Amino acid sequence: MKRRGGIVKTKNIKFVKKLKAKGTSLLEAIISLALFGFLLAVVNVAFNNLLASSVQSQRNLSTVSIANEQMEIVRNLSYSDIGIVGNLEVPGVLTQTQTIIKDNVRYTVKIAVNAVDDPFDQQLSEGGDGDSVPFDYKQIRLEVNCEGCPAKSKAVLSSIISPKLQEQEGISGTLSVAVLDALGVPVSGAEVRLTYNSATPSTTIKTTAGNGRADFLGLTPAVNAYHIEVSKTEFSSAQTYPLMGNPFTPLSDLTDVTILADQVISKTFQIDRLATLTIHTKTSACSTAPDGTITLKVSNDDKIGTKPDTFQYSPTEFTMSTDGDLPLSNLKWGIYSISITGASPQHSITSAMPNLPVTLPPGANNEVTLVLGGYSQYNLLVNVKDGGTPDKLPVPNTNVRVFTSGMFIEGPPFNKTIQTGTGSFEQTGWGEEVWGEENDETGPTMWNIFFADNNMGYWAKHNIWTAALYHSEGTDFLITLALNSLSTAYESSGFLESSTFDAGTTIDFTTLKWNPQAQDPATGTDPVKFQIATTDVLADPPENTLWNFIGSDGTDQTYYTSYESSLIPSTEYQNKRYLRYKVFLSTADTTKTPTVDDVSIIYSSSCIGPGQAFFENVPEENYDIEVTHPEYDGLDGSPAALLADIPVSGQTIQDIKIAKPAPIEPPAGNILVYVGDSSANHDPIIQNEQKPTVKIFQGDPPNETIIASMQTDAQGDAFFQGLEPDTYDVSVSLPGYSTERTYAPGNPALNNGTPINPSPIVVDNGLAQVDLTIDQTGTLVIAHKTYTCQDTATSPAFTLQSKKLITTNSNPGDPIAYKYPSQNLSGNQTLSGIEWGEYDITFTDADYFVLGSIPEGTISVPAGASAGYTYVLDDAAGHNSLLVALKNSSTGAYISTSSGNAPQYYMDIQSASYHALALHEAPLSGKPFYDFTNNIMGISLLPDQTTSQKTVSFKNADRLRLDFMVKVYQVSAPPPYDRTKLIDVSANVNVNLSNSQYIRRTGLTSYNVTITNTSATALSKPLVLVFEDILVATPTVVSVNADGMVYDAGCVLEGKTYFRDISAENYNINTIYIGSGTSPYAIDPANAEGTVNISGPTFLEILLAPQ
Repeated sequence: MKRRGGIVKTKNIKFVKKLKAKGTSLLEAIISLALFGFLLAVVNVAFNNLLASSVQSQRNLSTVSIANEQMEIVRNLSYSDIGIVGNLEVPGVLTQTQTIIKDNVRYTVKIAVNAVDDPFDQQLSEGGDGDSVPFDYKQIRLEVNCEGCPAKSKAVLSSIISPKLQEQEGISGTLSVAVLDALGVPVSGAEVRLTYNSATPSTTIKTTAGNGRADFLGLTPAVNAYHIEVSKTEFSSAQTYPLMGNPFTPLSDLTDVTILADQVISKTFQIDRLATLTIHTKTSACSTAPDGTITLKVSNDDKIGTKPDTFQYSPTEFTMSTDGDLPLSNLKWGIYSISITGASPQHSITSAMPNLPVTLPPGANNEVTLVLGGYSQYNLLVNVKDGGTPDKLPVPNTNVRVFTSGMFIEGPPFNKTIQTGTGSFEQTGWGEEVWGEENDETGPTMWNIFFADNNMGYWAKHNIWTAALYHSEGTDFLITLALNSLSTAYESSGFLESSTFDAGTTIDFTTLKWNPQAQDPATGTDPVKFQIATTDVLADPPENTLWNFIGSDGTDQTYYTSYESSLIPSTEYQNKRYLRYKVFLSTADTTKTPTVDDVSIIYSSSCIGPGQAFFENVPEENYDIEVTHPEYDGLDGSPAALLADIPVSGQTIQDIKIAKPAPIEPPAGNILVYVGDSSANHDPIIQNEQKPTVKIFQGDPPNETIIASMQTDAQGDAFFQGLEPDTYDVSVSLPGYSTERTYAPGNPALNNGTPINPSPIVVDNGLAQVDLTIDQTGTLVIAHKTYTCQDTATSPAFTLQSKKLITTNSNPGDPIAYKYPSQNLSGNQTLSGIEWGEYDITFTDADYFVLGSIPEGTISVPAGASAGYTYVLDDAAGHNSLLVALKNSSTGAYISTSSGNAPQYYMDIQSASYHALALHEAPLSGKPFYDFTNNIMGISLLPDQTTSQKTVSFKNADRLRLDFMVKVYQVSAPPPYDRTKLIDVSANVNVNLSNSQYIRRTGLTSYNVTITNTSATALSKPLVLVFEDILVATPTVVSVNADGMVYDAGCVLEGKTYFRDISAENYNINTIYIGSGTSPYAIDPANAEGTVNISGPTFLEILLAPQ
């Protein structure tokens, strides 16, 4: 018991104490309250959001509901009532904006009704063929906004409503406005404001699209009731004007618009970027602007109305600043006039750069400089322009003459000439006060003159009078200079020095002029003379300035004696500011005096417009203006441009155009040159993309004048245009080719002949044609051989001559005009780069006899290739020889006298003494030479002889291997004879040729020929030793034969046979045809066949005519 109770009690006490130690603190209580408050706030926010969402949802539903309600109201209206009150295009009963309150919430309702042009039935934008009634239906756009609601609380509805009929005609019209810039390019983004001037005016504003258009559909028809204004930022503006209520009458295309039912009215306006014009003022000498107030009036040429003339930029007066600059901004592009105005103007515009009026392009920032001079009430500024240039540029150095003409001229005649681009100091009077006489004195009067500088006076005088020219009431004296005449005679000479002319800045003095231009002849030579002095700095005081008066050569010993004297190029008058002149008068007859009415000093300055001439103090009158320039004509082609009856009143500016005359095309013609090769087709030449160069020239090389040069085209042509009528020469060249040229008649190279290539003659508008032939150059090899085919021991001299001629029809006796001179050569030659064609060769060495050439015939050099000719020569001295040739009498070619190895033509050679006869049966083509060293052509056996022996040497000149047989024939009849007249007696005669009847190896060898009569009958007639059956080795073989004989093709002569060292006597020679059938040739009747005398080298040509 005790134990249990004690234990329990102890634990209970400890438990109670522990609970008391763990109680809630203040911090814990605060945190708990904070957590509880946060939970309450979250719950409150969630509740408020839920409530706001519910409210917003309700308002959104209200917004949609209102939109639907309003759209339904619109749909229930009649079609004509659907529109906005006061809207020009779609008028109706709807209010554009209204406010609706629902559930204490304010809603704003906006309605827009637009006219729609449906593309289905064409559109207005399709142009003249487009829809004439483009208002097809209405488009409604309804927008409801909840005020104070989020932006998303907006409802937008759209609908299309069309009439019962697809289009309603006769109700409305359409206005299409196009906005363009100054160049006619559409302007996008321009604001077009259309105002309907009805009892209740209304305005609609649209912006132009990319095509520059704004279309207004459904407009109520009305007359001049629609006012249009077009504008854009930084652009000029444009508008229409009402017919009534204006101080002017608008131009017809600028009146307010009339709209007609079922019609499209189009209006076009031009606007462009605004520009700035800055006006500067200077004097003609480029000094600063004159002192005093200058008021300018500026207006443009954009007329908008009449009665009175009214311009968009009305004449506005501006006062120049003291620095002479006046900037004017925000100006419309156009042409602007500028004039000096004001109650008491002190200046006149004497020049302007650029010319007045000023052209101001869109967006430009241009400047104009006005050159100001002293004021004149009436003046004329003439602008001379080049009418032949697009920009109508000013023309300097033009003489402008202004004069009066006709019968109805008020006041004295006016006639004055000024050169454009110049200014002048003019002096017409030399007096201000009279000494000793009254002002109305009409006779010669002595003047006492007091002058300040630039007052048109003089500084000093000696023996010079100033006399009045005429005087009438109401006019001033016109003063002239004359010699002093206090007595009945004038002084013989005198001078006057002027006062100082001050240009204000440095300028160039160019011309001195005075009047009258002619003096009384009695006054003598040069009665009026001037000297000029200039300086750029005056002394202090000015009267101490040293003036160096000089004349035309720059010294004080010469004078200006012409009434219009140039001061150029003297540097004494350039870049100077001050000038004085000294005039010298003299007379050879003291009863006569020269006079000077006026003096002018002309100067040039960069501040004077180059094409302008200013005439001051011109009386108000109508004038003629004449403009002349040495390089210009009037626009009508006359030497001077003339404008008649030009009224001058106030400041008058007159443009006059001149133009350089159309250049008179000098007479000219053309040359067409064709260059071809030497082929049959005469083809054009293109060599490795190189083409021949053709030159047109005059004169002969090397001193010729090249007129023109060009290469031929792919067709071989060179066309030269615009050549002055004349005779020209043409040449053509190309590296590696021959050259060619033309020749004019009379050229010394022609030797009085007619040129083959005549020089072209060019006539006006004519075409001269030239055809020239060139081709590649070639190479010619000339070699020489002896008749034994050995090289010549010496170098034979010869002349080579091209056969090309440059003339035809040379006069008899005149030398032949070859294209190239002959060449004197010797020995073997290789000639490169020579012209293609034929050449003649003449051996000038008398020691040689020309047997022929291999190949035979005239030398011919092919274009671009080589040709070789070997000439066979023999020593002409001490030899009796015969060279025989058969030639075609028609073609001139040597006849091939063999067919294969079968002989065709034989030659019967018989001595006239009848004792030595031989028949040569060797074919005459390609066969050897025969050398009878012992002058024996044959052998005879006389009747009293039984044996005859001769030693005969045979020489085969070309060293061909020969095989032949010797036979003996008896002559049966005296010559002439043919082969049939020979009787073969070989069987009765023994011919011993060194114990052999056949001869082989016919080198230079001697043979003993023995003829023995073996018959019982005496041979009483001469016998003929005949060498026949000659066989020649194949000529194409070039080798050393087994017998050591060498074949040499270089010694084969076509159609020729050479007999050397024969008896010097007369021979009868005939040709015999041995071949089968009929001979293709007959002896030409003109043939020299018959007797020939052999005495030295002899050439015999036998002509055969084809048959």
